[in-house]
Amino acid sequence: MCFSDPEVQQKMTPYGMRVINGKLWVTFTPLNKGQDGLVDIFNLDGTVFKHDAVHGPLHSPWGLALAPSNFGPFSNAILIGNNTKQGRINAFDPATGVFLGALTDASGVPISIDQLWGLEFGKGAGANGATNDLFFTAGPANYANGLFGVIRFTP
Repeated sequence: MCFSDPEVQQKMTPYGMRVINGKLWVTFTPLNKGQDGLVDIFNLDGTVFKHDAVHGPLHSPWGLALAPSNFGPFSNAILIGNNTKQGRINAFDPATGVFLGALTDASGVPISIDQLWGLEFGKGAGANGATNDLFFTAGPANYANGLFGVIRFTP
Protein backbone atom coordinates (compact mmCIF):
# COMPACT_ATOMS: atom_id res chain seq x y z
CA MET A 1 0.00 0.00 0.00
CA CYS A 2 1.25 3.46 -0.84
CA PHE A 3 0.61 6.52 1.31
CA SER A 4 1.02 9.61 -0.82
CA ASP A 5 -0.21 13.19 -0.83
CA PRO A 6 0.13 15.01 -4.15
CA GLU A 7 -0.31 18.35 -2.36
CA VAL A 8 2.86 17.93 -0.31
CA GLN A 9 5.65 19.91 -1.90
CA GLN A 10 8.39 17.89 -3.54
CA LYS A 11 10.86 19.67 -1.27
CA MET A 12 9.37 17.94 1.79
CA THR A 13 10.17 14.51 3.16
CA PRO A 14 8.40 12.38 5.78
CA TYR A 15 10.12 12.16 9.17
CA GLY A 16 7.79 10.83 11.83
CA MET A 17 4.87 8.41 11.58
CA ARG A 18 2.42 7.10 14.13
CA VAL A 19 -1.01 5.50 14.10
CA ILE A 20 -3.29 7.55 16.36
CA ASN A 21 -7.00 6.86 16.75
CA GLY A 22 -7.04 4.61 13.68
CA LYS A 23 -5.33 7.11 11.37
CA LEU A 24 -1.71 7.34 10.20
CA TRP A 25 -0.20 10.70 11.17
CA VAL A 26 2.92 11.69 9.19
CA THR A 27 5.17 14.69 9.82
CA PHE A 28 6.85 16.28 6.82
CA THR A 29 9.90 18.51 7.00
CA PRO A 30 11.66 20.53 4.30
CA LEU A 31 14.69 18.87 2.73
CA ASN A 32 16.64 22.09 3.33
CA LYS A 33 15.68 22.05 7.06
CA GLY A 34 13.90 25.38 6.66
CA GLN A 35 11.46 26.76 9.19
CA ASP A 36 8.47 24.89 7.92
CA GLY A 37 6.68 21.61 8.09
CA LEU A 38 3.28 20.02 7.99
CA VAL A 39 1.37 17.01 9.18
CA ASP A 40 -0.81 14.79 7.04
CA ILE A 41 -3.37 12.40 8.41
CA PHE A 42 -4.06 9.34 6.27
CA ASN A 43 -6.79 6.75 6.37
CA LEU A 44 -5.26 3.31 6.77
CA ASP A 45 -6.15 2.52 3.13
CA GLY A 46 -3.57 5.15 2.06
CA THR A 47 -5.93 7.99 1.17
CA VAL A 48 -5.43 11.45 2.63
CA PHE A 49 -7.87 12.16 5.45
CA LYS A 50 -6.71 15.76 5.98
CA HIS A 51 -3.80 18.14 6.41
CA ASP A 52 -3.34 19.02 10.04
CA ALA A 53 -1.27 21.17 12.39
CA VAL A 54 -0.30 23.45 9.53
CA HIS A 55 -1.15 26.68 11.34
CA GLY A 56 1.32 26.36 14.19
CA PRO A 57 5.04 26.60 14.84
CA LEU A 58 6.34 23.60 12.92
CA HIS A 59 10.07 23.59 12.26
CA SER A 60 11.31 20.25 10.97
CA PRO A 61 8.59 18.31 12.83
CA TRP A 62 9.46 14.75 13.74
CA GLY A 63 8.11 13.05 16.88
CA LEU A 64 4.37 12.56 17.44
CA ALA A 65 2.37 11.42 20.46
CA LEU A 66 -1.20 11.58 21.69
CA ALA A 67 -1.22 12.98 25.23
CA PRO A 68 -3.26 11.02 27.78
CA SER A 69 -6.20 12.48 29.68
CA ASN A 70 -3.96 13.15 32.71
CA PHE A 71 -1.42 15.43 31.03
CA GLY A 72 -2.62 18.74 32.44
CA PRO A 73 -3.49 21.60 30.08
CA PHE A 74 -2.48 19.51 27.07
CA SER A 75 -4.52 16.44 27.97
CA ASN A 76 -5.72 14.58 24.85
CA ALA A 77 -3.68 16.87 22.56
CA ILE A 78 -1.43 15.78 19.71
CA LEU A 79 2.16 16.60 20.63
CA ILE A 80 4.62 17.28 17.82
CA GLY A 81 8.34 17.73 18.42
CA ASN A 82 10.55 19.98 16.30
CA ASN A 83 13.93 18.57 15.28
CA THR A 84 16.04 21.72 15.75
CA LYS A 85 18.72 22.98 18.13
CA GLN A 86 15.92 24.49 20.23
CA GLY A 87 13.45 21.66 19.63
CA ARG A 88 10.11 22.40 21.23
CA ILE A 89 7.18 20.14 21.81
CA ASN A 90 4.03 21.79 20.54
CA ALA A 91 0.45 20.77 21.32
CA PHE A 92 -2.37 20.76 18.79
CA ASP A 93 -6.07 20.01 19.02
CA PRO A 94 -6.45 16.58 17.34
CA ALA A 95 -9.86 17.44 15.88
CA THR A 96 -9.14 20.90 14.46
CA GLY A 97 -5.34 21.11 14.18
CA VAL A 98 -5.37 24.39 16.13
CA PHE A 99 -2.10 25.19 17.92
CA LEU A 100 -2.62 25.04 21.71
CA GLY A 101 0.84 26.01 22.93
CA ALA A 102 4.30 24.66 23.71
CA LEU A 103 5.16 22.43 26.65
CA THR A 104 6.78 24.52 29.38
CA ASP A 105 8.76 23.87 32.52
CA ALA A 106 7.46 24.68 36.02
CA SER A 107 8.41 28.35 35.60
CA GLY A 108 6.50 28.72 32.32
CA VAL A 109 9.54 28.68 30.01
CA PRO A 110 9.10 26.55 26.87
CA ILE A 111 11.04 23.29 27.11
CA SER A 112 13.86 23.15 24.55
CA ILE A 113 15.57 19.88 23.58
CA ASP A 114 18.51 19.95 21.13
CA GLN A 115 17.64 17.91 17.99
CA LEU A 116 14.46 16.32 19.36
CA TRP A 117 13.53 13.03 17.68
CA GLY A 118 10.90 10.72 19.12
CA LEU A 119 8.09 11.05 21.66
CA GLU A 120 6.35 8.24 23.56
CA PHE A 121 4.16 8.12 26.65
CA GLY A 122 4.65 5.51 29.36
CA LYS A 123 2.38 2.50 29.38
CA GLY A 124 1.68 2.56 33.12
CA ALA A 125 2.86 -0.95 33.88
CA GLY A 126 5.97 -1.89 35.82
CA ALA A 127 9.10 -0.12 34.61
CA ASN A 128 7.36 1.32 31.54
CA GLY A 129 6.61 4.69 33.16
CA ALA A 130 3.37 6.33 34.24
CA THR A 131 0.87 7.07 31.50
CA ASN A 132 1.66 10.79 31.77
CA ASP A 133 5.46 10.33 31.60
CA LEU A 134 6.53 11.69 28.20
CA PHE A 135 9.72 9.95 27.09
CA PHE A 136 11.84 11.51 24.37
CA THR A 137 14.93 10.79 22.31
CA ALA A 138 17.21 13.39 20.76
CA GLY A 139 20.55 13.76 18.98
CA PRO A 140 22.25 16.80 20.52
CA ALA A 141 25.46 18.35 19.16
CA ASN A 142 24.38 17.77 15.54
CA TYR A 143 23.62 14.11 16.26
CA ALA A 144 27.06 13.44 17.75
CA ASN A 145 25.38 12.34 20.99
CA GLY A 146 22.25 10.47 21.94
CA LEU A 147 19.82 11.55 24.64
CA PHE A 148 16.94 9.70 26.29
CA GLY A 149 14.84 11.52 28.85
CA VAL A 150 11.43 11.94 30.42
CA ILE A 151 9.13 14.90 30.98
CA ARG A 152 6.68 14.50 33.84
CA PHE A 153 3.57 16.59 34.23
CA THR A 154 3.08 17.59 37.84
CA PRO A 155 0.09 19.71 38.86
